[in-house]
Amino acid sequence: MNQSVKNSPNFINPPINEVIFGVVIEPHTNIRIHHIGLLWEKFKKKYPNVEHAKPIMSGDNSLLVDLKTGYPLPRTWFVNKSGDQLVQYQIDRFYYNWRHKNKSYPRYDTISNNYFNVYKIMNEFYNENLLVDIKPIEYELTYINHIKISSSDETYNDIKNILNDYPWKENSRFLHPPNRAGWKLEFNDSAMSGKLVINIKQGISLPDREPLLIIELKVTGQNSNMKDWFEKAHHWIVNGFVDITNEDLQKVWGKQ
Repeated sequence: MNQSVKNSPNFINPPINEVIFGVVIEPHTNIRIHHIGLLWEKFKKKYPNVEHAKPIMSGDNSLLVDLKTGYPLPRTWFVNKSGDQLVQYQIDRFYYNWRHKNKSYPRYDTISNNYFNVYKIMNEFYNENLLVDIKPIEYELTYINHIKISSSDETYNDIKNILNDYPWKENSRFLHPPNRAGWKLEFNDSAMSGKLVINIKQGISLPDREPLLIIELKVTGQNSNMKDWFEKAHHWIVNGFVDITNEDLQKVWGKQ
């Protein structure tokens, strides 16, 4: 990263479908199911709906389990009424998600403030019930973009017009251009003590079932100053997105 965070570009109408702020934390062995209910009491005024989801695996592909039963504790979602915001919690991590639900992207500062409010509430919960502060291990920031593409034989032309570095060579060859494509890129940065992973794949939008190119940019890393880390991660993601996408499309999205 060689640009000032203050000089990050922005878009008037970006193709952002979801933004996820998160933190992996040191798990507390005294967490039990009843704590989930106590935590919901903290959030239910703004996030009244509760859902369960499959637990997220740890970095070593294992699941943290209750020491007495041997079973994993659930990942719990607290979702607001409109469904465009949610808080996810499991024993070793929590996330704040903004999701596109027919509302415009509220900008990074708004989502960041919401995440830090969630973090404050989580820390208060740990102080009150476990008598400890949250101990962060790793931070995560993810931006997921949905870009409409054509179906069948036109897909390849769409993808190569979206991505600057789409690697398929068009020389005379046995294989014709692919109908579907996936791509993963990884960039390390010592200053962030972390990495940026870009996952590119095709998918289908819901409920209209239109073909999409999904571009996910995820930064993970560590820093003693959480706010500073997220600002730098956002800078990395925005400039990384600009770096890999077509300049003409950026004009359509209102790059400033």
